[in-house]
Amino acid sequence: MRSKNKQPLTHAKEAELAKNEIAAKNIELEKANLELIEKAKTDNDIQLAQRVQASTIPISFPEPKGITITHWYQAALGIGGDFIDGIKLDNERTLIVVGDIVGKGIQASLRMATFYPLFRLLSESFEDLPDLVHKCSRYVLQYSHVTKYIPCIIGIIDSSTSTFTYCNAGHEIGYLLRGKEAIPLDTGGPPFGADLEPEYSVAAIKLKKGDRIVFYTDGFTDLKNPDGHRLEQIRLLPIIQELHNNEPETFIEILAEKLMQYKEHAPQADDMAIISIKVSEKDWVEIDSTHLG
Repeated sequence: MRSKNKQPLTHAKEAELAKNEIAAKNIELEKANLELIEKAKTDNDIQLAQRVQASTIPISFPEPKGITITHWYQAALGIGGDFIDGIKLDNERTLIVVGDIVGKGIQASLRMATFYPLFRLLSESFEDLPDLVHKCSRYVLQYSHVTKYIPCIIGIIDSSTSTFTYCNAGHEIGYLLRGKEAIPLDTGGPPFGADLEPEYSVAAIKLKKGDRIVFYTDGFTDLKNPDGHRLEQIRLLPIIQELHNNEPETFIEILAEKLMQYKEHAPQADDMAIISIKVSEKDWVEIDSTHLG
């Protein structure tokens, strides 16, 4: 009797095991399907963020006569929080901004998208550079839960006075390249939103023929090679100085090549943005301030 009852019992167990296995497979398939749906949503979010960011990166910059502005941008994760812009204030003045939202990826991109239109709005009406800088800092502080603090450099090229006036708000140091000199551009104050009552200073530089101004975000100095060694300013600055006398487009192209050679196959840890402002040897007019009315 035992042998007769054993066969049907075995079939029942096998059927139950098969049923359980099918149920488990269905759960796995359902989970995988949900993951694909979420990935598709994330991909759509990334694509939207990329489109938003692309709309903020200028194809070209408004340039006063005698000035050529070139730039290069590469996000670490396809999208990021670095931003650069050039705004024509009038026929003689162009406003330049380089900023670095803390963080990277979608979150940094969204914070940048929050700050960028406000900066554009503020730049339409301000008394002078200190006024604009303080307005920006107050806004970031007010909405710090959204934007955190923002290291930034804002400068104004003025061909009517042959000057570049700037404020470095806690950003990487920029440089004025003049002959063999590299003059640091570090006058300013804290990042936007970092202090309740920030104090900012501005500096004005008399631009000369052949000068070049370079601003870059910290993704350049933080760039690592396959051995994990950071590029740092001590290695970046000699490269920039070596390329100083190149034409504007060539300067950016060769610099980008050298950076990629240094990085090789190592991952890019942070967003990278750079602006080069080149003063023409021929077309720039050096205005003597003593003859200004």
